[in-house]
Amino acid sequence: MRHAIVFIEMSAGMITLVRIFAQIRKNSLVSNEAMTKIVAAFFGCECLLALVPARSMIAFTICWSVPIAVASFLPTIIRRRRRQHFLRHRIWILNCLILNTRLGIGLRRALVQTSDRADFYIKTRLRQLHDRLITETKGSSSHAPMDPVLHELYETLWLCESEAHLTVQRLVNYRQKIEIYEEFRRKSDQALHQLRAQAYVLTGLYAGLLLFVISRFGFAQHERAIMLSAMLFLLGVFITLRQGRNIKWSV
Repeated sequence: MRHAIVFIEMSAGMITLVRIFAQIRKNSLVSNEAMTKIVAAFFGCECLLALVPARSMIAFTICWSVPIAVASFLPTIIRRRRRQHFLRHRIWILNCLILNTRLGIGLRRALVQTSDRADFYIKTRLRQLHDRLITETKGSSSHAPMDPVLHELYETLWLCESEAHLTVQRLVNYRQKIEIYEEFRRKSDQALHQLRAQAYVLTGLYAGLLLFVISRFGFAQHERAIMLSAMLFLLGVFITLRQGRNIKWSV
């Protein structure tokens, strides 16, 4: 009976892993080489766990479920990191497109040439934009859902397709817009990092002072004052960090 339960758990775990990896591959989040390494790592881990004697079914189930639980978060983590990677390379993409179009190369051909110089994820997304531009101009009404990170770039490219004589100007304007946004985000991150650093330092000083007051004067005798002080301090830290997120910069 125990061996049957172990076999069922192992089979269910393997099927779950296969579905997770199929989702990653379907969304073209990683290259074939990286996918092979990920699959080998997880299945190697599961095979090692399968060699452990199943003396305790609860312990075996927990150990067997850990890689599966980690793998279940893998698509979300990879997708988020890949999108950030694409956003960081938008200016580079636009620089390549602007250079190629100024050299007299068509926008679609420029997209293909830029994708050939990019890594797997960016290459895949640029090819999707290229194919979408072709189907859009042909008037096809059925389109697959587009990744939100590509939508703004696609709208710019579509406008360039509709008015080819303004292609370079539209790309330059869009690049300037992204540069302004990146500068704004950089300044906001710097301000937030400074606020957080100050909050951490003040929290450490307050905690040290609070421990000194409790050890010197006792907690029971001044319970209300100490609790009120802690609440006001935490409220002040929360408001400070909250306001830091609303800082407006003129770039």
